[in-house]
Amino acid sequence: MRKVICLIFLIYCCNLYAENKTVLVGAGKATCRQFLESIQNGNLDEENPTRIAFVSWAQGYVSGRNKQLEHFDYKMKLIPGEQEYLNILVYGCKKAQTQNNEEILLSSMLDQLFSDVFGKNLTKKQ
Repeated sequence: MRKVICLIFLIYCCNLYAENKTVLVGAGKATCRQFLESIQNGNLDEENPTRIAFVSWAQGYVSGRNKQLEHFDYKMKLIPGEQEYLNILVYGCKKAQTQNNEEILLSSMLDQLFSDVFGKNLTKKQ
């Protein structure tokens, strides 16, 4: 059931935020303003479809970035659980909000966070 809800949400986001020349799809196309508004308007229990969609997207994004690290023989950076992913999204968007950059896309915000935080602490595989 969770997967069906996520799929429906992603299709909705694709249609809602679609632009002619973009390759971004899904929750990563939402702005920080949209993300913060959506989580303020609903509860954030583990069954909330909005939470599921954003957290699932963030997990997939970090997984993809980790695959890049692995390709260059660096150790992957693991984030323990769903709550931590939600915390990262909230932290990044609140930081963008304080910098008057609420219109940044979640994908761009998370990309900056990944580069800033993880990029400085890379270790080679042994």
